[in-house]
Amino acid sequence: LGLVTGASAGTINALLAAVAVGSEPEPDPTKSLFFTSWTEMRYDELLDVENAPTHALSSRRALEDIALDLERRWGQGLSPDLDIVMGATTTRLESNQVAVRDDFSVARQEEKFVFRIRGRGPGQAPQVTNYPDRGYPLVQPLLPFADPGRHDLEAAAHNFEQIRKVLFAS
Repeated sequence: LGLVTGASAGTINALLAAVAVGSEPEPDPTKSLFFTSWTEMRYDELLDVENAPTHALSSRRALEDIALDLERRWGQGLSPDLDIVMGATTTRLESNQVAVRDDFSVARQEEKFVFRIRGRGPGQAPQVTNYPDRGYPLVQPLLPFADPGRHDLEAAAHNFEQIRKVLFAS
C-alpha cells in the first residue's frame, strides 16, 4: 500500500504520480504524463488573472487540460497492482466552526481528504473509496464516491469528478 499526498499543485502531482505508478512505464520522458502536463502549459494560461475564479490566483483553463488528460488515462484503467492512498489538503470558501471544548470553537478553512485508489486492470476505471483515519480526533470529510462494486462508466465519471473537485479546491 503506497501513499501520495499534496497541496495545491502538489495535489495534481500526487495524482499524476498515482496514475504513473499504475500505468505502463513511458520510455520517453518527454511523452510522460508529468512532462506533458507541465511543459505544454503556457505561463500566461496558468496565471490568467482576468479569467481566474473568485478567490483564485490563476485560471482553471490550464488545470482543466491536465484534469482532462488525467481523466482519459484514468478511464483506460490502471494496473491491478496499484493500491495507493492519496491525501489532499483543500481550502474551504467558507470556514467551518470546529469545537475545541464545549465553550470554545475556532474557524477552520482547511480540509484534508484521504481516499484509496485501487487499479482494476486495462479498460476498467480504478476503484476509489474514502480512507478515514480512525485515530484522527476531528470530523473527517468524506467524498460521495460511487459504490465500490460498480464498474460502469457513469460510476467512473462520477468518481473522477469528485477527485477533480478536490484538485481544484487544493
